[in-house]
Amino acid sequence: MHLTRLISYSESRGPMDRKALQQILVAARDHNMRDEITGILCYSEKYYLQVLEGARELLSRTFQRIAANETHQNLVIVSCMPTDERAFPNWWMAYVNDAESVADLSIRYSGSSNFRPDLMTAESLLLFAKDLGANIKARSRPKRPQEIVFV
Repeated sequence: MHLTRLISYSESRGPMDRKALQQILVAARDHNMRDEITGILCYSEKYYLQVLEGARELLSRTFQRIAANETHQNLVIVSCMPTDERAFPNWWMAYVNDAESVADLSIRYSGSSNFRPDLMTAESLLLFAKDLGANIKARSRPKRPQEIVFV
């Protein structure tokens, strides 16, 4: 398997209620579990940031499904590179919507308290996502990769 990491962001078409978001996350978890893809999703009122890791071909199929989803627009692939190890090995799909953590980290990585992935490099987006993941780990201890963690 060629382990690949894909970092992307997109603009939200509008606010999403918790139930609709949960449906997307459950479907993502099921697909990702089947395809052994791990990752993290950050959603703000305006942007989605997603970091996915897995086999190149399966990751490509997953990304095609994501691109077809009508909840977002202007999808941007920031990076798609081989990697030696997973940054998010414990989550089929972690989810972050913690405004305080996102704002604090946004200041550190983009200089803006508003979450603006378009102002960040691929490296800073990955570090941002890893820091969000560390916040999840600090708040909850997922024991199995199939868990979806809401923060």
